[in-house]
Amino acid sequence: MGVDILWDATTDVLCESVPADVLYKMCYDEFGGLPNNAGAGKTGDVLFSTVGAAAGDRYTIIIEAIKTYAA
Repeated sequence: MGVDILWDATTDVLCESVPADVLYKMCYDEFGGLPNNAGAGKTGDVLFSTVGAAAGDRYTIIIEAIKTYAA
């Protein structure tokens, strides 16, 4: 199964899609990270939604993050 990572907002916005059956490593250090561009009603929460999941499927996601506040 795959996993979609979404920014929570009035209308959720796709942040990243993790493909099925792949060990996937993402690093955004080189360009300053991923800004939450969800727009209206954004909460700062991160949501996960499975794609093509079957009974008994599992996934693990580890996130290391640093929150920065706009001035």
